Amino acid sequence: MREIKTGRKTWFLLAAFFCLTLFWGKTDVFAAKTVNLTPNKWYKDKSLYNNQTVFHKVTAPKDGILVIDGYGYSRVRKGKFELPIQMYNRRKSAMQTQKINLNKQNGYRSYVGVKKGIYYIRVDDSLYKLKYKFKAVSDKSGSSRLQSRNLSKGKTMEGLLRLGENGKKSDWYKFRLKKARSVTFTFGSRSNGWVEFKILSDKQKLKDNSAYIYNKTLTGASAKLPKGTYYIQVKHQGNNKNTTGFYSLRWK
Repeated sequence: MREIKTGRKTWFLLAAFFCLTLFWGKTDVFAAKTVNLTPNKWYKDKSLYNNQTVFHKVTAPKDGILVIDGYGYSRVRKGKFELPIQMYNRRKSAMQTQKINLNKQNGYRSYVGVKKGIYYIRVDDSLYKLKYKFKAVSDKSGSSRLQSRNLSKGKTMEGLLRLGENGKKSDWYKFRLKKARSVTFTFGSRSNGWVEFKILSDKQKLKDNSAYIYNKTLTGASAKLPKGTYYIQVKHQGNNKNTTGFYSLRWK
């Protein structure tokens, strides 16, 4: 029987095969197409391949929100169709465990809160249109109850639910009443999930003290409160880390 000899070349081929097998689950990322998205300009995909993956590179010049519009289309039927997308970081690692569905319910638009940096929007589809724009948001919230940001009467504050942050993270604000009075609140969110606004007091328990907002503005919520210091906690409803976007709040 002929002896089989192994040399440096053979070992190299075996090592290469092993690496491909080990990282087989990641080959779709390396084989995917990457394109640069220009702000406020539509990208139109005309391919007919259903299994393609495209990474759309977008840039946030500072902390703020990415406003993403997109929808699927057909060459034989009129109308817009749902388009699932997923956000990735600059290393093309997923930052969400769930996809964002751009559909009729949200007006084929989603808001993504981000830190300054480079991101990718992944699309696993064909025949679609995609566009984004950036809006800077100055988030001056407090990171804990003790560090609550002072919220002046009649002033609107904005904050971010940033992509990739811990779902248990909360933003904190506070206001003081020098005497008992009726207070009216305005809460708003532009996000891909529910945002909870919770009102707390140092000295008493408040009933029905939470408002849950999803992609809208709630005005006219009022309560008669005694003299004291009050806190507003803003958080991902249910500690859902996939919720991202921005919010606003005001009292008068």
